[in-house]
Amino acid sequence: MALVSLIYVSMAVRPMTDDDLRDILRKAREKNARLNITGMLLYRDGFFLQILEGEQAQVDELFAVIVADERHKNVLKVEEHPITERTFGQWTMGFNPMDDLSDEDMAGFTDYLERQDVSYFDNHPDRMYHLLERFKDRTFF
Repeated sequence: MALVSLIYVSMAVRPMTDDDLRDILRKAREKNARLNITGMLLYRDGFFLQILEGEQAQVDELFAVIVADERHKNVLKVEEHPITERTFGQWTMGFNPMDDLSDEDMAGFTDYLERQDVSYFDNHPDRMYHLLERFKDRTFF
């Protein structure tokens, strides 16, 4: 079976507390381990950015559940493509709350986050992948 990488963004319907985020992360890690899905979730000020890696059928199944989740809205699949190896292969779900990052750390993304408009990345998928890569080494897992 072929591996795929899927990246999406969405907006929370309400501010997420630390407990909310821990609950999301715990459930994601359990489900992703069962489905053999890896990836990373970033969160800041109501904005979610996530990459999922795995077999096509499992990624499609999980993404359908994510789209139906009522904790967020405006789910936008920005990019999906085949991969030969996983970038986040050791993580059932890495997590990085971006709230404590400086404007310098967020250069190029701060304006987007302040607009709260997921359509930005529809025209700039390369920036989303760059953001995920930038936080890969800083991520809690």
